[in-house]
Amino acid sequence: MEGFSGYFKGNGATVMKIAPFSAFEFYFYEIFKTALFPGKTKKDMTYSQAIIAGGLTGITASTLTYPMDLVKTYLTINLETGAKKISMTEQTMLIYRQHGFFGLYKGWGLSMCGIAPFIGFKMASFDFLMNTFQPDPKSPYIVLYNLIIGATAGTIAVTVTYPTDLTRRLLQLNGTPGHNYAGFADMCKQLYTREGIGGFYKGLFATYLKVAPMTAILFLTNE
Repeated sequence: MEGFSGYFKGNGATVMKIAPFSAFEFYFYEIFKTALFPGKTKKDMTYSQAIIAGGLTGITASTLTYPMDLVKTYLTINLETGAKKISMTEQTMLIYRQHGFFGLYKGWGLSMCGIAPFIGFKMASFDFLMNTFQPDPKSPYIVLYNLIIGATAGTIAVTVTYPTDLTRRLLQLNGTPGHNYAGFADMCKQLYTREGIGGFYKGLFATYLKVAPMTAILFLTNE
């Protein structure tokens, strides 16, 4: 119906959010490691220390880019429901007029509960795996090693934190058609009633297909 370009529908909005987020992610991770654990190298840090630095990184990077993530979620729902197509600027202004400035941070608290452990586990897992296997930078297979380790780190992180990410996005959509919740507890109750415990992991496999290669490429390019 839409050709090959249909697979990249909404990609512009995704790139506008993920580009600054990834930059903040690696920048603040080094900042927090240095500030919280001075004198420790990547090999000296424990897994729990790396998770703490990564969690604070996730909160910082996500807070700085949260409005773009919220707007992207709304635009995605518009595409899925066949609603009138509008730009990111128009959607941002629509949210602002309806809910004010803080409307752009709707669901922020729950988002931090998901993004902090996700980034924490992702960054810590990559450092841990790199320290464990210590691939030779001069090896002809170093690119493959980095890809595999990056993909594994992302898979570990998303498996541990998927339910929080799913419920975060549902709460962001509260008030839109098909999403009416009295709060977080009510949302979880409705989801469990409709789909059982498996509903909290709905779409996990598809997320693997996205997160594994994304984190693999992310860490490879950073290395």
